Amino acid sequence: MVTSAHDLHHPTAFSEQGFSDPYPDGIERHYWTVARNRTIHRTIQEAVSFAKPSLVVDVGCGRGITLDYLYERGMEVLGCELGRANPISTRIAPHLHFDTDAVSLPQETRRNVGVLLLLDVLEHLPSPSSFLDGLVDAFEKVHTIIVTVPARQELWSNYDEHYGHYKRYDFENACELFNPARFEIRRQSYLFRSLYWPALMLKWIGRGRATSIAAPTGAAVAVHGLMARWLELESRLLPSVVPGTSLMMVLKPKPVLT
Repeated sequence: MVTSAHDLHHPTAFSEQGFSDPYPDGIERHYWTVARNRTIHRTIQEAVSFAKPSLVVDVGCGRGITLDYLYERGMEVLGCELGRANPISTRIAPHLHFDTDAVSLPQETRRNVGVLLLLDVLEHLPSPSSFLDGLVDAFEKVHTIIVTVPARQELWSNYDEHYGHYKRYDFENACELFNPARFEIRRQSYLFRSLYWPALMLKWIGRGRATSIAAPTGAAVAVHGLMARWLELESRLLPSVVPGTSLMMVLKPKPVLT
């Protein structure tokens, strides 16, 4: 994922190869992608049911995988990406802005944005809190910010190093991602709980993770669908503190006191 370079001295721009390794064609059928897309969709629905505006902007959208899922389900979406990637589908391509810093969008567009997505973006930044402050300043009517980051430092692996992560997060250090004076936490929960122990076992035996991902084909698509359904179900039923491989936070900007 490529983030905004606004007020940063360490932009994290992926190359074309950088996008194709973790996000190859067909990745939208992978169990991890399906489960996360469904969770993000449900979370946005809960947020926009009581607040306007509802335009969703994905900052560091990559190939537009999540936006394509949301657009297909009737949401108004837009993506910004500092780098350049091959859109995951032709239908989402017109809604993706490559070589674009989110804060440089026209002011009229920014005023229509109610939801910001930062999906596996902030772990690439040395100062995520400052970055979030800059975003909320630029998007003055945003009422919901959905953040996902890799979870649990004990799962740190060659995968994190390969993709330039600074750290993995948990309930205790997640406060480093935002300024408590400017944001309140509506929701905080681990995701992908069933993947936690296998990932920890791999760490214990010293086995690294593959840094490229293969998209499922043929009969494997159905298997991935079942796995995704289970991961989504556990995200609804298990307590939020049960550890997983990802952490999701839903933030609400606080009014600026003058």
